[in-house]
Amino acid sequence: MSDCTVGTPIRVSSTTTLATGPCKLLGWLVNSTTSGTITLHDGINTNPTAFVAAIPTVAGAYTQCPAALANGLHFVLGNTLNVTFFVGY
Repeated sequence: MSDCTVGTPIRVSSTTTLATGPCKLLGWLVNSTTSGTITLHDGINTNPTAFVAAIPTVAGAYTQCPAALANGLHFVLGNTLNVTFFVGY
């Protein structure tokens, strides 16, 4: 996996797997939220320990989170949230 400075935008509003193999997370943009939280796992489900755990979000905020993930990227939604993740492959 090479270094990346740009990522594919993936817009979601429910719990989902964003990548099924090695990838790089650059960050996320919160489009809208009602007390939404973000939990992220290095894998395709919630079995691996979360590396981002239930952090609160603010609409309109971009959060950098440069992370190289070996096993995939699984997002768990808390409350109501529409968010765009930027993921490099």
